[in-house]
Amino acid sequence: MRLCLEASVERLAGLSDHDAAELKRLLALCAEADGYQPRLEDDAGLNVVPGLHPWFLARVEAPDGHRRVVGAATIFAPGLDEGEISSCVHPLFRRQGLLGELLKAALDELRLCRVPAALLVSDSRLGFGHLIAGKLGAVKARTEYGMAMDLGRDGAASPTAEIEPTGLCLRPVGPAELDEVAALSAACFDEEAAAARAFLEGCLAEPGREQYTVMAPSGAIGLAAVQRKPPADGEGAEAMIFGVGLRPELRGRGLGRALMRTVLGMLRARGIERVALEVDDTNAAALALYRSLGFVEENAMDYWRIELASLG
Repeated sequence: MRLCLEASVERLAGLSDHDAAELKRLLALCAEADGYQPRLEDDAGLNVVPGLHPWFLARVEAPDGHRRVVGAATIFAPGLDEGEISSCVHPLFRRQGLLGELLKAALDELRLCRVPAALLVSDSRLGFGHLIAGKLGAVKARTEYGMAMDLGRDGAASPTAEIEPTGLCLRPVGPAELDEVAALSAACFDEEAAAARAFLEGCLAEPGREQYTVMAPSGAIGLAAVQRKPPADGEGAEAMIFGVGLRPELRGRGLGRALMRTVLGMLRARGIERVALEVDDTNAAALALYRSLGFVEENAMDYWRIELASLG
């Protein structure tokens, strides 16, 4: 069954409490229909594009007079060169052009903000990302795997978790270290120092996010960041690891494994029972490392790149 009601797409700088509740309801309905939670990037605090409106909500007027959210798209733009667009549509409102309207609104927003390229994010399990990308002339850039590992409950480590002491330590980053850490980040991730600093400022401003410099006896060798997730009912504490990087001249020496073991040990000591991360299929070394540490792939997201100048 499909519902054919006229929907309007709104462009928003942020979400009200009512919008957030409506979005949560939409995600639950999509998860129930598809068998898994859709990905919708909600970390707008890390966007660095000036004036960007990252939220797009499609609403219809329900019989009770309330305007219900039946579709949504978000833009995640931690740099100035491209923006990632994620979206979802209520199961009863699919195949009516609503997804196209949401994507068009998001693409227009990126062009308005003079961002040169977009990445359309599509869950590989849905299987229609190539159809949407084909209509827009996008090409597949990469696939990103979502991976997770259990650290164990009550202080007991999972048999696959390598979390012994490594000789490295994690130094928390504060505002006073931003310039120093931005230079390190630029070296680790081959990016401009100004863009790295803007991203780090966003990380430090986000509740629950923690940025660390990875220290060896010889000095700073890399970076890592974590974010603790609120536990769901009946589930243990979870955390996300992101922004893991080493200085280029130190790679291939086993320090990546030591870095990850250090982070995992810190999280387990803080009572974290489940850890997740994301890694591109283009980063074969990192993917192999995470698998060897005990991380298991749980989902795969395809990224389709489109140069906005090609849209005319």
